[in-house]
Amino acid sequence: MTDDGGGQPPPETVFSALGNETRLEILFTLHDRASGWSRSDDAVPYSELQSAVGEDDSGKFNYHLSRLTDHFVEKRPGGYAIQYAGKNLVRAALASYGVEESSFGPTEVDAACFRCGGDVVVEYNGERLMTRCADCPGAFDLDYTPDGTLSAVPVQPGGIADTDQNRLLERIHARFCHRARTYVDGACPRCGGEMDRDLVGCADHDGSDGPCPNCSTSMAAYFDCQCSVCGQSGLIPPVVGRSDRDPVAAALREAGVDGAGWPLFAEGMAWSDSYDPDANRVVYDPDAVDYRIGVDASATLAKL
Repeated sequence: MTDDGGGQPPPETVFSALGNETRLEILFTLHDRASGWSRSDDAVPYSELQSAVGEDDSGKFNYHLSRLTDHFVEKRPGGYAIQYAGKNLVRAALASYGVEESSFGPTEVDAACFRCGGDVVVEYNGERLMTRCADCPGAFDLDYTPDGTLSAVPVQPGGIADTDQNRLLERIHARFCHRARTYVDGACPRCGGEMDRDLVGCADHDGSDGPCPNCSTSMAAYFDCQCSVCGQSGLIPPVVGRSDRDPVAAALREAGVDGAGWPLFAEGMAWSDSYDPDANRVVYDPDAVDYRIGVDASATLAKL
């Protein structure tokens, strides 16, 4: 798989770039010129770049451009082009700002609660897409989740620009499933750093009537993941993090689930589970197959 990755600049360099309008204009101009994976036409001549940015003072323009060169902008024979770190800055700005509606209230979607079969609503606030059940206590009782929460997926405001809430539900949960697999594989999807992974189990788990009073989730165990480089973190259901590998994938197929998205998330979360503290693993008992599945702290799968 191709990746336009590269090294990450120090935090003080990033904030310095963000704190100046001229530097941001340079980055946005070069980002607009970037042509996918082709590098041949990305370079913008110095004079053309200065004109596009609108800075008439050559001394000031050259100073700000020099502050971006090496970390965010690359000097080439044909001019200047944006680098990976510069693209990340622009992408973060595009995903976070310029969105008219940064929240929306509960909207019913064509999905059923994986705990009770009740109606599901979606809402967006606090930069999280929340799914909630209208008829039961849900699966999570965390400090940022309202009653009935079934999932709470971090999404920047630009990601919710979709008039069809059913399509939004599917797209965001497909993204979550793919990222969960990467987390559990030990790689940060944001910066490529090493993802530290801990299996957190609840030995006295009771999720029969809603979130367990001991661990505040309906999961007997989950992976607590955090990147050692950028700090990206996530609470990952083991069944979702290993959903692309047998025997989990085989059990999902038997249940009629193929691919990532809400059906995968809901099916995995519906599986009966228990935590085995002696083996430090979570054991699932899917309805569609005649075997159980174990996932241990090293994310190793076992057919039981």
